[in-house]
Amino acid sequence: MRSMAIGREWMRRGGSSRLIASVSAEIRLTQGSRTYPQHLVRSHAGILRTLSGMCRMWRPQVVLLDLAELSEEFVVEVRRTAPQAVLAGLDCNGPLSARVEVAINLFAHPLAATKCRARHCYFGLPFAILREEFDRHRSIGGRMRREVRRLLVSLGGTDDTEMTVTLVNELRKCLPQAVGLDIVVGPGVQNPENIHRQISDPSIRLYMRPARLAEMMSKCDVAVANAGTTALELMSLGKAVVVVGRNASEERFGEWLHELGGASYATARDGDVEAVCQTVRELCENLARRRRLGRRAWQLVDGSGRQRVVDILRRASLGFDGGNAG
Repeated sequence: MRSMAIGREWMRRGGSSRLIASVSAEIRLTQGSRTYPQHLVRSHAGILRTLSGMCRMWRPQVVLLDLAELSEEFVVEVRRTAPQAVLAGLDCNGPLSARVEVAINLFAHPLAATKCRARHCYFGLPFAILREEFDRHRSIGGRMRREVRRLLVSLGGTDDTEMTVTLVNELRKCLPQAVGLDIVVGPGVQNPENIHRQISDPSIRLYMRPARLAEMMSKCDVAVANAGTTALELMSLGKAVVVVGRNASEERFGEWLHELGGASYATARDGDVEAVCQTVRELCENLARRRRLGRRAWQLVDGSGRQRVVDILRRASLGFDGGNAG
């Protein structure tokens, strides 16, 4: 989805169709603002076949790769397929970054720049790539109701554990009944109907891949999110967010957001949600802290990440020189 948003932004900004964005997690290809049907590119081999044909037809200036799930061998093959293009990588750090000219690492702490081997490296929240629907719902952070009425829980599109069920049931016990609970389940969750069966309270509302996610997020007072894109989407709306760390990588990112003052943080290693529940309860009882977090979050994730990334890619397509690390 991120690369597709970049493709659309590229076209809106007057770019030619000579940007090709590859979305590995969705196994899709985007050429400009056009998305190729998923059945045409169902595998990495399919991506390469389609990409090869597109490169022969359009000779792209830039190929943007979402590198979270790609191997070095795949990137080498893309380089061979599009030798004239600038290769740019999202979430590209460490050895793999040596294979691209431009690396954009949203979830990496700036100190991690020392591990980036690309010629041009960009790090951090200014490059948060949000879908266009979030632009319409951004409002000045800190405008919050005195009392918490709605709490949103979204542990990401690939939360395939029972943590969502455990967390929501425990939150229902420790929060006032007047606080409504909304659960958002992403496309990567296995058997989402099992979550519905295991929820203890009928007042808890479950949403599976909601069509208007930004609108739903805009109506909550407090949110619990995984340490990833979901948290950043909520922060862009000026929401008070409790970021949950379930592994070492998420813990580092959650702690960093906490240090920046943009979110509260709680660990949930091995499915233990006690710290999360305590942090949520304390935040719900502290209006001043919610307002501070909302304002700071709104400033940190300012909604201009797509434009910044497109500016980088446009400059890359013109052969920029010099150090431009973010």
